[in-house]
Amino acid sequence: MPEDNSAAEKGTEDIVQRLEALRKKAPEANNVGEKEKKKDTESVEAPPADRRQKMARIVGVVVILLLVVVVFFGAYKVVYEPIMKKKVDEKRINQEQEQALINAREEKFNEINNAFAGLPSDYTGQKSALLEELNMADTLSKVSAIQVADRADLAWREYKTDQLDEKLKVTDKLKIVIGNDTYRGYGEIEQKIEQFPYSTLKGITIIEYSSEYFPIRLTREQAAGGWAEVGSLVNLWIGGETPAILARNARVIAVLRGSSSGVISLTESESKTASGGGSEGKGTVSSVTTGGVGSIPGSFPASAGYKTAQSATTFSVDISQIQRAAAASKLEEGYIEGVLGNYGLKLNKIEADTGLADFSAEYLILFEVGEEEVADLVLKASPNSADKANVLVTIARPADCSEESILCS
Repeated sequence: MPEDNSAAEKGTEDIVQRLEALRKKAPEANNVGEKEKKKDTESVEAPPADRRQKMARIVGVVVILLLVVVVFFGAYKVVYEPIMKKKVDEKRINQEQEQALINAREEKFNEINNAFAGLPSDYTGQKSALLEELNMADTLSKVSAIQVADRADLAWREYKTDQLDEKLKVTDKLKIVIGNDTYRGYGEIEQKIEQFPYSTLKGITIIEYSSEYFPIRLTREQAAGGWAEVGSLVNLWIGGETPAILARNARVIAVLRGSSSGVISLTESESKTASGGGSEGKGTVSSVTTGGVGSIPGSFPASAGYKTAQSATTFSVDISQIQRAAAASKLEEGYIEGVLGNYGLKLNKIEADTGLADFSAEYLILFEVGEEEVADLVLKASPNSADKANVLVTIARPADCSEESILCS
């Protein structure tokens, strides 16, 4: 029993000790609460001056923060953003310019290739020079300044001229066709090669043609007024409401005039000097003898004893008589050729000089034309054609430009 009491007492002491410990802790908690309560009381009961100072500090901080924000925003909008925008724009512009330069160079490269396409390698020197110039061009203005057409014209003209010279070694019957126009002969083709641009020259083919000879009887008005001579290049037209070309650059082979124009009237003046007195002449005499009165002394102008008389003789030369004399070998062949080699044109010149002409004369002209043009001429210019009266001849190029040819004066 005594042990049981000891245990009970020991347990009681433990409980007491625990309660004592709890009590000691309780005041501390109360103290904390009191401190907090005191603190809250002090904050609530702070003086007005302290509260205004605290609010001023808060407002100052807020104002400073607002100023910082405004300054930062203004600097961003005024300085930073324009700089960044400028950099972006410059980058975009540089990219666009670079792309534009690439496109321009590509376009110019294609233009060069297209302009010289079809030329043999011996004639591509101008192309190589252009490509080298293009490689050196680093700006749009330099690329745009490259002139392709002028260089291409030179190259194609050289090539076509060499082609013409080579074909001329085989035949002189050469022609080119450009659209609806046909040009024949070396001189005509050479002239067109010098005139046309490379875009036209690329499509020109110099070919040999076959010709035929076609005679047409024409009035003087239809036959270019009679001025068409042997060797002239002429164009044959069909007139009317819608004029059309029948033959271009036809060559005049021969010209015959009607018999009504076979007589040429000429006038020759002759001066003769005869002896005798008279009022003509120069000099002086010491006296003048008058019939029935005698002589009157003095110095008087008088005749030198001679006078000049003029006479005019008109004669006609019949061309048919000259032809008969030539046939009978009474005249030299060279003389006949010299006088009558271009009789029609010389007769026209005589008529122009004298102011007299036979406008009713007719001409039979032999033309050299291309074989493809004969069908139209047969249809429109044959003797029985209703359109024959509308056929007209124009001179494209005289036979020569010598001093005797008034067509070139």
